[in-house]
Amino acid sequence: MNGFWSDFNRFVHDDLVIIVLSNFELTPVQRISQYLAEIAFGRELQELEITTPIKINESILKQLEGIYAYGETIEQDPYVVRNLNEALAKLTQMDVPQITTGEFYKVFQGYGIRPDSTIIVTYEDGQLYIFMRKNHGAWFKYEIYPVSDQANSITCVAKDIDERVVFNIKPSDGIRIVHFDVYGYETIAYKT
Repeated sequence: MNGFWSDFNRFVHDDLVIIVLSNFELTPVQRISQYLAEIAFGRELQELEITTPIKINESILKQLEGIYAYGETIEQDPYVVRNLNEALAKLTQMDVPQITTGEFYKVFQGYGIRPDSTIIVTYEDGQLYIFMRKNHGAWFKYEIYPVSDQANSITCVAKDIDERVVFNIKPSDGIRIVHFDVYGYETIAYKT
């Protein structure tokens, strides 16, 4: 059944069953199930850190916008950069129904963007968004906001899920993203 995510844990000797259901794919049902089991067995959970958005100059946030590819940084000729900027402009204009129905794949195909190794960052109406593959290959676009601005890095967190994105900015090497998902897995990508 599409749009339905679940986790089922049965602890036979403890007379306990934990079922977590969600109709939203970004919900970390396995993580929630694990936390519920820990609570049921009397373990203390670590509280989530409360984050507060910080203000960063709009021109700096706009520099983070772009198409990022997994792996190593690659040299791009001006023609490729211009094409990727056109693709980014088209992707930024897409609304939720267009994303949901996979219209972005046409842009990916038309501009040679690999959907299996790409992260998109957009800056829209004063907000940063990350657009990337999540569970089971489905693409999601969600808001991220800055919580730390260091000398060569900006750390952002996702608005509604426990994820973190670190932008490492080096004038000589460009921008690198390190994305940490709710399970602690990291993905590294470089701005193309």
